[in-house]
Amino acid sequence: MKIHEASTNQTQQNLLYIVLVLEVYFLEIFEVYFFYYKCMYKMI
Repeated sequence: MKIHEASTNQTQQNLLYIVLVLEVYFLEIFEVYFFYYKCMYKMI
């Protein structure tokens, strides 16, 4: 039982880490896209 609890806790930590990485990844993409959009808007 204790081993199972530890494994589920480890899985939760892994999921949290994956979500955190994805969040940062999407924020970076959004920032780059927004910057590109502003540059294009200035050129027009």
